[in-house]
Amino acid sequence: MIGNLIPTLSLKIRSVALALLALVIALPATYSILLSAYQRDARLQLAQQLEIHGYMLIAEVELELESDSDSNIDMPPQLPISEFNLPDSGLYASIFYNDVLQWQSLSSISLSIPTPPSMLPLGEGVFSEQEINNTAFFQHHIRVEFFDGEAFKPLTIVVTQDATNFLERQAAYSKTLNRILIGLTLLLMAVLGTTLLMAIHPISHLKQQIKALQNHSINRIEHQYPQELESVKRQLNRLITNEQQQRERYKNSLGDLAHSLKTPLAVLMTMPELPSQAQSPIDQLNAIIQRQLKRASSNLDTLGTEAISIEPLINKIVSAMAKIHQAKSLTFHVNIPPSHKIAIDQTDWLELMGNLIDNAAKAASSKILISSNIEQHWITLTIDDDGCGINEEQREIITLRGKRLDSYQEGQGIGMAVVSDIITAYEGKLMIDSNSMGGARVQVQFPQRAASED
Repeated sequence: MIGNLIPTLSLKIRSVALALLALVIALPATYSILLSAYQRDARLQLAQQLEIHGYMLIAEVELELESDSDSNIDMPPQLPISEFNLPDSGLYASIFYNDVLQWQSLSSISLSIPTPPSMLPLGEGVFSEQEINNTAFFQHHIRVEFFDGEAFKPLTIVVTQDATNFLERQAAYSKTLNRILIGLTLLLMAVLGTTLLMAIHPISHLKQQIKALQNHSINRIEHQYPQELESVKRQLNRLITNEQQQRERYKNSLGDLAHSLKTPLAVLMTMPELPSQAQSPIDQLNAIIQRQLKRASSNLDTLGTEAISIEPLINKIVSAMAKIHQAKSLTFHVNIPPSHKIAIDQTDWLELMGNLIDNAAKAASSKILISSNIEQHWITLTIDDDGCGINEEQREIITLRGKRLDSYQEGQGIGMAVVSDIITAYEGKLMIDSNSMGGARVQVQFPQRAASED
C-alpha cells in the first residue's frame, strides 16, 4: 500500500519527509555520540584525578614497626588535599592491610568504606563504581607494598568520591545538549523549509504557466527555468505546437469537407422533381453538415476549457425533453449537487446530454433518474430509465468507437456517434448497464481534475 502511495505524493511532501527522516536519524545519533563522549571523558578525567590522590596518599604513608610482627601506619594529621580533612566532604581515603581497615581520613568518619576486592594486581590502579548506603560512589584502588624494616607489607589504598555531583553535572550537560539540539533542529527545519521553497518555486511557476496555457492567457512558455526543467518546457512547447497544428489541420479538413458537400446538397434540395421520400435523408445530411461546420468554426481546444456547473444545464435539457415527450407523461428526477462541475464546452455538453436524455425519454415508460457523483478522481453522471433496457450485444456495439445503434425500439433513432465524438474529445468514458427498474443505465465519466479546475 505504501508503495502505491509514494508515487502520488507531491514533491514538497516527499522533500519534507526525507528531510525530517534525516533529522530523526541524525540528531538522536549526534546526541548519543556527544553524550557518550562526554561521559567517557568525564569518567576518564575523574579516574585520573582519583589515581593522583592515591599516589599522594602513598607518598604520605609511613610504616612504624611496633613489634616483631606488627607495623603501625603513620599518616600526617592534615593531608595536602583539604577535602580529606573535612567531615562528609565527598572525598574519602582509607588504607587496608590484609582486608582490615588500618586508617581512614577525617572526611570518612561517618562513612563505612567496604573492604576492597582481594587479589588486586600489585602496583596497578583499578577504577570502579560502588553503591554504599544506596548512594553512588566512584572508587580507585591501588595495591602497594611497604618495607617496615623487616618485611614488605601489602597495603591497599582506597580513594572514594561521592558521585552525586558528577551525576548532576552529567544530567545538566544532557539537558543543555538537548536544548542545543532542539534549537539546532528548529534552525535546520527553517533552513530546509526556505531551501525547499526556493527549490520548488520553479516547479510551482511552471505549474502556473501550464494553467495559463489552459486559460489561453499565453500561447507558449517563455520563462527561463533551471536546466532540469528546461527540457520539460521545450517538450511542452513542442507538444502545444503539434497539437495546434493538428487541430488546425482537422479544422480545415472538416470545413473543406462540409463546404464541398454543402453546394451539391443545396442543389438537390432545390430540385423540383425530388422524390418526397428523399427529403428526410437530405434534411439529415444537411443537419450533419451544419453541425460539422459549426464544430470547424469553433474552438476545438478541450485542454483549456473552463469548468461549467452542470445542474442548471441538465435542468434546462430536462425541461425541454418534458415538453417534447409530453404525450408520455414522463417524470424526471434530477439529483445533481450544484457544486459539481465539468470542464467542457457548454454547446458540447448540451448536445451530449441532449442526445442521452432524449434516448432515455424514448425508451422510458414513466420515469427517468439523473444523478452525479465524484469518486476516485472521476465525476460520473448517471441516467436511469424504466424502459426495456439494452441487451449485452447492443451495449458492446454502442460503446465501440465509431459504432452506432439505430434504435432502442423500432423507429427510435439515437445519435451515439455524436455522443462518442464528444466523450472521446474530453477523455471521458461511456458505460451502459441495467438498473433495478429493469431499464438501461447510461453512465458518462470525465476525469475529476476537469471537474475541479475552474
